[in-house]
Amino acid sequence: GSMASGGKIVAAQAELGRSLTELRAPMEFFVAMYYNAGYPLEGFEGWTEASRPITREARRAFAHRANQLGGTTYPAYAFRMIFALRPLPDAIFFMTDGDFSDQDVSTEAILSLNRPHEIPIHCLTLVDRSAEDRMRRIANASGGTYTHIDGVQRRRR
Repeated sequence: GSMASGGKIVAAQAELGRSLTELRAPMEFFVAMYYNAGYPLEGFEGWTEASRPITREARRAFAHRANQLGGTTYPAYAFRMIFALRPLPDAIFFMTDGDFSDQDVSTEAILSLNRPHEIPIHCLTLVDRSAEDRMRRIANASGGTYTHIDGVQRRRR
């Protein structure tokens, strides 16, 4: 829903594309999307080894699926999917375009899921900074980073 305005979906597609382009085999990736539930990227339901053709296809799948999703921002659903993966990831990159619909429930769930594993969670806000405090808290608690993408350029803080 909210991704459709203010250049947010364009910023998300660009950032995911940049991240996927930097991966090389034998690196693997998993993309979890969310709104009122968690969804794996269609066709990429588990760990997928990175290659140029595969990451290109993942970017296309993301662009197609992102335009179909709508609704609220409940990221804890995606994190439950991520923490069910085996092996667990070495790092998590977490993007949102707005504040969490359930306020601190998702924040606490994410921190709780990560506590036993201490996986760095690199948090990005897109265009809208309303989730900045929550994202900084998650990044700091996990040893990750926080970055804001205003839709035009990246700003690391």
